Amino acid sequence: MFYKYFVVLFLIGLSYGEPLYLNVTEYFRMPPLFELDNYEKCMASEDGMFCVVAVDVITEPDNDVTNIITKYSANRLKRFNHSNIERGICVTSSCRRQNIHNLTMEDLKIVLSECINKTIYNEYKVETKLSRINYCHNSKRRLDQDFDNGDQIFAIAVFIIVLLNIIGTWYDARLTRTNESKGNPHLLCFSIIKNWSKYITNEHKDPRFKSFQGLHAIKTILTFLIVMVHVLWLYPFTFVDNPRDLELNYDKLSYQMLFNGASLMQVYFMMSGCLLVHSLKISGEHHAETWTMFPLIIIYRLGRVLPAIMMILGFTTTWFRHLGNGPLWNYYVSPAVSDCRQYWWSHLLFVNILLPDTENRACILQSWHISAEIHLFTISLFIYLATRKRFRSLAFTIMFLIGLVGPALHVWFKDVEATLLIYPEFIRKLMSDEFRNVHSKPYNNMSAYVIGMCLGLYIYEAQRSNKKFNKSKLLSVLTLMVIPTTFLLFSSSGYYFFARNGQSPILGRMIYAAAHRPALALVYAFLVLSLVFDFNNFLSTLANWSAWRLPSRLTYMVYIVHITVIQYLLGSRTQLDHVAFMNIVMSVVGVSCISFLLALPLYLLLEAPFTNLVKTLAIGDHSLSSTKQDSKKE
Repeated sequence: MFYKYFVVLFLIGLSYGEPLYLNVTEYFRMPPLFELDNYEKCMASEDGMFCVVAVDVITEPDNDVTNIITKYSANRLKRFNHSNIERGICVTSSCRRQNIHNLTMEDLKIVLSECINKTIYNEYKVETKLSRINYCHNSKRRLDQDFDNGDQIFAIAVFIIVLLNIIGTWYDARLTRTNESKGNPHLLCFSIIKNWSKYITNEHKDPRFKSFQGLHAIKTILTFLIVMVHVLWLYPFTFVDNPRDLELNYDKLSYQMLFNGASLMQVYFMMSGCLLVHSLKISGEHHAETWTMFPLIIIYRLGRVLPAIMMILGFTTTWFRHLGNGPLWNYYVSPAVSDCRQYWWSHLLFVNILLPDTENRACILQSWHISAEIHLFTISLFIYLATRKRFRSLAFTIMFLIGLVGPALHVWFKDVEATLLIYPEFIRKLMSDEFRNVHSKPYNNMSAYVIGMCLGLYIYEAQRSNKKFNKSKLLSVLTLMVIPTTFLLFSSSGYYFFARNGQSPILGRMIYAAAHRPALALVYAFLVLSLVFDFNNFLSTLANWSAWRLPSRLTYMVYIVHITVIQYLLGSRTQLDHVAFMNIVMSVVGVSCISFLLALPLYLLLEAPFTNLVKTLAIGDHSLSSTKQDSKKE
């Protein structure tokens, strides 16, 4: 009877196995995914033409190589589609033909298809066809190099902003020299002296706000982790010479955890809800909570968020395309420029997350979080004001249930993964059902936001009643367990999804889709509570270190610019990259440092001045200005 148990174990093993393992010899029987001819040498020729193309391998039932490709590529979560390969090819040297520049695009496609098929068949014995020509460069004409009106308008806008900061700083210095205590508050918003002073000091006098000092550490560390995972996601997956190493990394638990790291944003949503409600409760001590607050807070919120988005949109649609050139510039940078020129309005209206997945795929990818949070911020503020007298608990419960049921229903009706999994073809194509249908929808992230709102209410009431928590070893140990618990959540879920051969059962996906956001939010809600009320002396002392405040205040600008930095570095490649651990480490450090260095002047010249200006114009000295400790991820 024991044979039954062995059969069961064998079947379980099959369900977690791979469709096909290949040794090195078998793997390299397949045509390489990426190849790149020498671009500079090609462009040095008078008639040089360089094209980046996508090629499909034609499946043949009796062909051993195409059978290997089909079986090996079957697991989409861990393998590239090896039947779709990409080439950067010097047409004039690899496909010799007279008067190639006089060919139409259709004729050029035929020529390229024939010569690429011949080259690949001679070495790998498989037939191919050209599926598309991404773009072509020639040595006589360079694309996207002419300046237009948009470039001039953006230059004028930058000049005006810099000039305002120069005038504001000079005006502030003049007031200081003449010992004048007051001046034009609108002009002083652009004083670099004042903005630097606010940057390096803690401007909040209310000790209840100061108790959130530890959040600066959380935001700084999380922002660095987000930069790290974005580098890890975007750098290795296209035009590299060792894609096999990337595919093998999906069998490693550490990488499974990183490729499942998109849920980190739930921590920001939780902190956003917490700070929103806490600041509103404190402002309500001095002014009645009325509907007149709603437009003022929304205007102030947009004043903090929109200038940075307008800046990055303006830069991407104008100057960005002039900063480089090369075989992959149009591959990585031009799609972002094109999409931003077409869909810029969707980012300013925060509806970019509602567009179909086939549209606006490359324009400031990171703005999905900002748009989702603006939606959640507005909805939560409306519900908070609408429930001033009654039904607040019921409203929060309904919001929480929507955040639970929404993701599960998406999985049920659309048969998608439970969370955003970073699989090879997703990054390669920048298309994923999970991103649009589950990950970026505001209501799917509502559970974490509501948990933060409840936390903000609890902390406010505890501070108002001067609640003291007894020193407890249990609370201290639980605080120390937050980081191991985070690793456990990500590693276990990463293994659950990536270790399978195919999709997980739909019931398991629905449960995970509903539960993983509030689970992570609850873990970090406890950490915030611990830091506010000092459950663990060591972590509280470390997190409350004043130095965390400096990088924390730059995190919003870092978040805005870091994807552009990555796109620039990727577009500047002139040859296939080699992905190795130290290369990735150096890339993470480099992108992080560049992003923070860019963020400081942008904060002083753009974010801080316009935030202060909107506060002065719309709110003035009204105590609602306390919402500057709002939920925006800085």
